Amino acid sequence: MSVQIVYITGATACGKTTLGKRLAKNYGFYHISMGDLRRAHLDSIKLGLPHMDEAIREHVRAGTVIPETLLTQYHTVPAVLQYHNQRASHIRGWTTNLAVKMINESLALARAVPKWEGESVKVILLDGLPLTGGKVSAELVDIYKAESAGLTIVLESDRDVAKQRYLERMRLVTENAERFESRMELTDRILEDFIELMAGTGEVVRSKNDGDMNLYDAYDTLLSNLNKSKTWQTLLQISGNGS
Repeated sequence: MSVQIVYITGATACGKTTLGKRLAKNYGFYHISMGDLRRAHLDSIKLGLPHMDEAIREHVRAGTVIPETLLTQYHTVPAVLQYHNQRASHIRGWTTNLAVKMINESLALARAVPKWEGESVKVILLDGLPLTGGKVSAELVDIYKAESAGLTIVLESDRDVAKQRYLERMRLVTENAERFESRMELTDRILEDFIELMAGTGEVVRSKNDGDMNLYDAYDTLLSNLNKSKTWQTLLQISGNGS
């Protein structure tokens, strides 16, 4: 059976990654966070890519573009090297090619990693917003739709609550308050259009994450909503979690 992708989306700081990780842990699903993925690649670059060839590491330490002559050793250039070259070229943001490469690498890893009891990964929870260049990335949507489990989870949260959560994990309150508003403005423009696209692949389950909820309350509410979904019940069966 092919891998089934359940996409988890929602506005900034609505709990996508937190609840996604909890679902994955409790049901033995594989979890990919687009935000965590990007940060992990950036952290690896900042560490100087210790597992790469010294010639490549010299360019990383110097912050210079890795030349094509060094990249030809790879049949497919790893996303982390593409990300370094993008940054060294002073290109900011998550370009479509880079995003697609990172996601495809992560999906390939998921398919190659057996579960502890020897069975292959059947369900992947993938969270984030498929944005590149300030708009929905058609290339990323095509990836999700190609292996969609027929279920998209949309997490919702009051704007003030989401803003407070966002600022609590940042340091520069003024600067990041402006960044939050910028992200929310972008989300307001594209999120519902993306949800409509994913609705064409199957069910959409919405779950509200209110301000007075702790993690356990939010998770229980999400499960209550998911348990009403026929697709979710089917996924539990194929992954060995069903009754």
